[in-house]
Order: sequence, then structure tokens, then C-alpha cells
Amino acid sequence: MGTSKDFLFGASWEKWQEMFHKSTASGDSSYNTAYMDVMQEMLTYVDHACESGSWYLSDLRRFVKHMGDLLLKVLRDNNETFEELFDWQEYERMSFLARRSEQGCIDFIETVWKKLDSLHKTEDKAEATIAKLKRYIEENLGGELTRSVLAGQVYLSEDYITRLFIRETGQTLPVYIARRRMEKAAKLLRESTDPISKIAMEVGYSNFSYFSKTFRDYVGSTPNEYRAKYRK
Repeated sequence: MGTSKDFLFGASWEKWQEMFHKSTASGDSSYNTAYMDVMQEMLTYVDHACESGSWYLSDLRRFVKHMGDLLLKVLRDNNETFEELFDWQEYERMSFLARRSEQGCIDFIETVWKKLDSLHKTEDKAEATIAKLKRYIEENLGGELTRSVLAGQVYLSEDYITRLFIRETGQTLPVYIARRRMEKAAKLLRESTDPISKIAMEVGYSNFSYFSKTFRDYVGSTPNEYRAKYRK
């Protein structure tokens, strides 16, 4: 193998750019495949470069910079925005780690191209993306359901899934999550004998007072009143 400079600035960047150009021009489903193909080639590229022993941190930093440039060009060529994929703070954190170690670079490569792949699949299958989010919410009502956690499930940015969810369902994520939690709580109050404090925990509320207030706002009665009504 040649020097690290030869390896870094060889034909691969032109090849990867051409792969995106051809798939974009064709306008067919091969575009999604291009993301995964480039991702695999980049992973192999970095792995071989690091194993060769001829790569230094400076080479890693240059690779990350060139990859960022390629990402911006792909987005620009497709009239897409950076914000659809990333929050700047998230991107800066990942690129910082990518410039420091091989594993950080690998994680960066996988995240970037999987997010792009997911973005294009989302544009074609918004309903499927919403269904995946709803399924995750349903299975984790007792856990952490922040925008960051949900965005990670579909490899999209927090702002993008927020807009997509409103567009497809007509309601915000916090409103939907709170409603599903209250509906589950109401079911447990009717059908179980579990303490109300336990039910609150099962639907993601560690603060009992806040749970009671939220439940009353949604249902019109406190958890105790609601349970008593169904036990008469």
C-alpha cells in the first residue's frame, strides 16, 4: 500500500461521489442502496487504513472533514437540509469523537449514512416511520420517551421527527405520549388492584403528585376517584 496521503486522497472520494451522482440521476430505488454501499466501503477503507499502521490522528481528522464535505454536497444536490438529519450539537459531538479514534470514526460513518438512508425511506414511507415511533412508544410507556430517544430509533433528527409526527397525525409527540400513558393508566386502574403509585411508575411517572394532576387533566377525575367509580 502507498503512503497514508495516497490512501486518503486516492480515487475513493471521487468514486463515492460518482455513486451518489449516478443513483440520483437515475431517480430509482438504487439511491437508498448507494448509501449502504458507500457506508460499507468507507468502513472497510478506515479499517484497512488503521490496520496498516500508516494512519495518524491527522489522517483521521482529514478523513472526517472530507466525509463531512461529501455529506453536505449530497444534501445540497438533493435539495435537502442538514437539519433534517442532525442537530448541530449532536453532529459536533460525533465528529469530535470521530477525529479522536477509529471506533469514533466507525460510529460516525454508520450514523451519517444510516440517517441518510432512513431519510429517503421516510420520504417514501412516512406512515411506516410513524408506525415505528408509535410502536416504540407503546412498548416503552414506562421508560424515557424524549425526542432524542425517539429520533435515535429512526435515525432522523429530533426536529424532523417532530414535524413529521405533527404532519402525519395532527398532534405533537408530547401530547400523544401523555394521552397514551393516561389511557394505559386508566386501563390499569380499572382492571388491576395494583397500588396507584405502582401504576404511575408503569406509565413513566416517578412523581405521584404530577401523575395525579396529569390524570385529572385528561380524564376529569383523580386516579382514586376514577378507580372508585369502576368498583361500585
